Amino acid sequence: PQSKSSPKNDMFAKKFMEVTFMAELETVGSKIRACRKSAKLTQEKLAERVKISPTYLSEIETDRKQAGREVLCRIAKVLDVSVDYLLYAREEHNGDIKMIEWKILFEDCSGYEQNVLFDLVRSAKNILRDNSRLLNRK
Repeated sequence: PQSKSSPKNDMFAKKFMEVTFMAELETVGSKIRACRKSAKLTQEKLAERVKISPTYLSEIETDRKQAGREVLCRIAKVLDVSVDYLLYAREEHNGDIKMIEWKILFEDCSGYEQNVLFDLVRSAKNILRDNSRLLNRK
């Protein structure tokens, strides 16, 4: 059976799609290009500093090729950004997506179901943190 669509659900779904689309627009290549331009470097200059060909850099920036780990590390170092920044969607988008997913998940729950799920999640969080301390992890 198909679930009913509510205006509230439609709003969350629309926001989810917008945020996901924005996060996907930020590819590794587009981030490298934006950082390079911000640093006022030409493709030739950055390629020279990273010790790769300008053609290869162009292919990375246009997402036709993926940079290997070592090349990505060198690019990040020259551009003075973290590899994490280049590889992952912006944190603000990740947070938006998670909040929307939670809202959609709880949308059709009764108040009682929401309270039970909230308590379960809180307990699971505490268990994870307690166990990570025992294992000496963050």
